[in-house]
Amino acid sequence: MRGIRLALVAAVAVGLFVVALTYLGETRNGSISGTVVDAAGLPVADVIVIASRDGDEMGRATTLGTGSVGFFALDDLPTPDTYTVEFSRAGFLNETRRVTLAQASDVTDVNPKLNPVTSTISGTVADAAGLPLADVNVVASRAGAEVDRTTSLRTGSVGFFSLDGLATPGTYAVEFSKAGLLSETRSVTLGQAGNVTGLNPRLNPVASTISGTVADANGVPLADVTVIAARDGVEAGRTTSLTSGSVGFFAFAGLPTPGTYAVEFSKAGFLSETRSVTLGPSGNVTDLNPRLNPVTSAISGLVTEDARKVPGCGPRECALGVVQVTITDSLGAQVRSTSTSSFPPQQEGRYSMAGIPAGEYTATFTKPGYVTETIRFVLGADQQRALDARLRAELGSVAGNAENCAEVELLFRDGTQFEPPSITRVRGDGGYQFARVETRGEYVILFRGPTGSVEGFYDIDVRAGEKLTGIDGACTFTGPR
Repeated sequence: MRGIRLALVAAVAVGLFVVALTYLGETRNGSISGTVVDAAGLPVADVIVIASRDGDEMGRATTLGTGSVGFFALDDLPTPDTYTVEFSRAGFLNETRRVTLAQASDVTDVNPKLNPVTSTISGTVADAAGLPLADVNVVASRAGAEVDRTTSLRTGSVGFFSLDGLATPGTYAVEFSKAGLLSETRSVTLGQAGNVTGLNPRLNPVASTISGTVADANGVPLADVTVIAARDGVEAGRTTSLTSGSVGFFAFAGLPTPGTYAVEFSKAGFLSETRSVTLGPSGNVTDLNPRLNPVTSAISGLVTEDARKVPGCGPRECALGVVQVTITDSLGAQVRSTSTSSFPPQQEGRYSMAGIPAGEYTATFTKPGYVTETIRFVLGADQQRALDARLRAELGSVAGNAENCAEVELLFRDGTQFEPPSITRVRGDGGYQFARVETRGEYVILFRGPTGSVEGFYDIDVRAGEKLTGIDGACTFTGPR
């Protein structure tokens, strides 16, 4: 029995040894190879390729960067077995393949496609005041080549934009542009699988200029003209035209464009004028040259004379026709001239002058036989002003003979005496004279004898500046013969 057992043990041992020898004699390692490409099918260099089994790394390779770019080979892998092959490279999503190697076999067609790691750049575009801007063009470029574009939203989250699917890591130039606004470019660096969500640029308006020269109706430049530019009823700028150098010149700079502006010109004594000016995205208007017409006013009035009569002049009395009325400005230049009416009777003494610009003036009233009258006045814009005048005539005289009279007295027609009384003595030759008589006047001449009694009278009308002679009277002779 013992011999039989020993024989069996020996036989099993010999069999196992034979099997082991047979196995070791036929063992050969295998390999995994292929080419890694990107999503567009282009070979990718420097991809790390790792083969692992049960979590243990069994082989590592890197895809070629020259020659057969993207090719890799994992050699000396024990067979038969199944391996996990992982492909990784910065900027790409990792890719994993399961590859089974048969006994002493090679797998040569492992050709994975790696998709890039993508990220997002987003934010909200606003204007200089912080108000969201719709329809802004947003373009992302990398290494000078455009990779994505979009426009900011016009509804919902107005001004919001999102650039998606951007390969990472990488640095992008993100440009924001919209008509009428200055373009802006931001540099954004994306890390591995990183998003930028707070890119919120503010775009400043493209600034333009409106300029020109303001002049009057004759083309003479006007200083101190107030110039206001408004947009949509809101004042956008205010200035005044120059008073020295380039007199009348004005300019607005930094006006947002595009846009339409109402430019108003105003100055005391002139009619205001408003011009509509449209500025393009980056255009200037340099020839806005308005001419302002003067605001014209009018004066009118009644000229009467300061007649020396009792009672005084009634409502329709003492009007003075054919009086020359001249208007001069503050520099003495004549502006208007006319004369008072003498016909029809209801218009006698009246005058009117229109079309006079607002300003400071002097009115001069002249008529032969009358003292010239001047009145200074200020005429407002679009004013209808009444300017009356009363002229006093030049002094006249009354002379004559008063035979046998002692004195002659001058009284008003109604018998009222002057204050003080106007009495003159009769000269030895019988003549008399009142040398300074106020005119125009209605008077009575009284002739008094030596006893002071009135022995005669004479009604006289003395016209303006008139020198009356031959107003004679006589008294009773009471002396010796």
